Amino acid sequence: MDFMLFYKEDEGESSMVYKKGLKVLIFIITFLMLCLECRTIYGSKWENSSLTKRNKDAKIEESITVYMGNMETEALEYEKAVLSYTNGENIKGWNEIFAYYKIHNRELIPPISNEAKLLDMRVDKEKNQVTIDMSNNYAQMNWGHMGEYLALKSLAYTIGHYYGIGKICITLEGQPYVSGHYFFTTEDVWIVEDLNKVGE
Repeated sequence: MDFMLFYKEDEGESSMVYKKGLKVLIFIITFLMLCLECRTIYGSKWENSSLTKRNKDAKIEESITVYMGNMETEALEYEKAVLSYTNGENIKGWNEIFAYYKIHNRELIPPISNEAKLLDMRVDKEKNQVTIDMSNNYAQMNWGHMGEYLALKSLAYTIGHYYGIGKICITLEGQPYVSGHYFFTTEDVWIVEDLNKVGE
C-alpha cells in the first residue's frame, strides 16, 4: 500500500514536470517561428521576409512645400502638396509631384519644367548638404537666364525644406551642372534660407 502511494505520487510529479517541459518546448518553438517570420536584418538576404515585404508595400504620404518661381517678381511662391509613395520609392513620388506642377503651375516656373527626371538624392548630414542628381535634359529649360535661375532655386528650396538641410548641390547625371547660362562645379551649392519658416 505504501509503495503504491509513493509510486502514484512520484508519477504525479513526473507528469507535472513533463507538462511544464512540454509548455517550455512549445514556447521556444513558437518564439523561433516568429523570429523566422519577422527577420528584418537590413542589408542581408533576410530582408525578404514576408513582414518586410508588407512594410515595403506600405503607402506613405507626407505633407511637403513645393516652391515655384514668379518671373514678374523674380521671387519664389509656394504651395502645400502631398508626397505619396511606396516605401523605398520616394524618387518616383517626387517625379510625380514635379510632373503635376509642370502642368498645373499657375504660370509660375516649377522646379522641373520640361521632360527631365529626378534621378537620385543623397543626404550628407556631416556637410549639411543634399545632392540632387537630375537627368541631362534638365538644363534644357528654354526659360532664359532668370527663368532658369528661378527653376533651380525652386528645386533647391523644395528639397532643402523637405529635408531641413540648408545646402543643395544640383548635378546632371553625376556631372557638374552646365547650361547655356550657368556652370557649377560639384562644390557649388544653393543656400536655402529660413528652413524653419515655410514660404520664406
